[in-house]
Amino acid sequence: MEDLSRQKKFHKYGGEDMKFVILSLMTVFTFSSFGADFVNVALPASKTKDLIHKIGNMLSLYKHDCQTFPTSLAALKQNLENCKNWGPAPYASASWDFKDGWNNTLTYTRVSDGYILKSLGADGKEGGIGPNMDILSQIK
Repeated sequence: MEDLSRQKKFHKYGGEDMKFVILSLMTVFTFSSFGADFVNVALPASKTKDLIHKIGNMLSLYKHDCQTFPTSLAALKQNLENCKNWGPAPYASASWDFKDGWNNTLTYTRVSDGYILKSLGADGKEGGIGPNMDILSQIK
């Protein structure tokens, strides 16, 4: 009889403890899923912003040396436009592929005395919201 009462006590407390454990696990899984989604969106966007900033610095150096912005990003790797003061070292190494955090090629357009440097976001299309939103740097 004594063993049966122990079992009841175990089940009584075990049931409450199990509810707590299940709720805790559900909370952990919910927040870890949310956290993973947040990281999956935030990391490529952050990488892309850093990349655009670095390329902007390269473009500024190029303009300082050549008195104008290049017609393409490829001109940061080699002197394609016969700039007399280019370099002496390339502004970007040959290994640079100018791809954003989602592995999409950045778009670059020279406009009058400036440029537009843009990532089309996760979907690689103009416009969008959230991770699909365009990230750009514009100098006029």
